[in-house]
Amino acid sequence: MKLFTLYLGSLNGQAPTIESVTAMVGRRFESFTLTEAHGVFRDESERMWLIRIATDGTEAVLQLAAELREQWKQDGVGIELAGSYLRVTAETDLRELTEALDRPGKPIDGV
Repeated sequence: MKLFTLYLGSLNGQAPTIESVTAMVGRRFESFTLTEAHGVFRDESERMWLIRIATDGTEAVLQLAAELREQWKQDGVGIELAGSYLRVTAETDLRELTEALDRPGKPIDGV
């Protein structure tokens, strides 16, 4: 299994509630970890959620990231996998990214 960490920021200083994040993630995954955190994005400190999911379902994780981004009006939702970081934005081709991340031996930095 792969261990993904999603980074979900705030909107105007308001982080989504634990109940709303749990409900949204829980529709796709029955087990996950939520950690409340503080981050800095573009020189602004913000409350945020780290969402950790152990799964082989790369496509489901990327679809969740896209849904989180849209639901909470984010520029992007960060994803960490195997020590590399990428962002799912409105322009991200989820199918292409899923194929690249699932390709054996393909470094994530090359995506």
